Amino acid sequence: MGWRMLERGFERLFRAAAGGKYYFRLYGDEECTDASRKKNASIVYFPSDDASADRKPFILVVAGGGF
Repeated sequence: MGWRMLERGFERLFRAAAGGKYYFRLYGDEECTDASRKKNASIVYFPSDDASADRKPFILVVAGGGF
């Protein structure tokens, strides 16, 4: 991967973050009442802006403390 690809990836992340629709909680407040650990369960979604990416789907799962 060259520097341009890395730069393009960061640009995409910043645009998605500026749009504000990238972080989704998996559980609602009621579901977290009895299991507080569920409060931190979430999905971060950054779809590709490359039209050819639809032919190359993937998913990345980072379990545990992904931070």
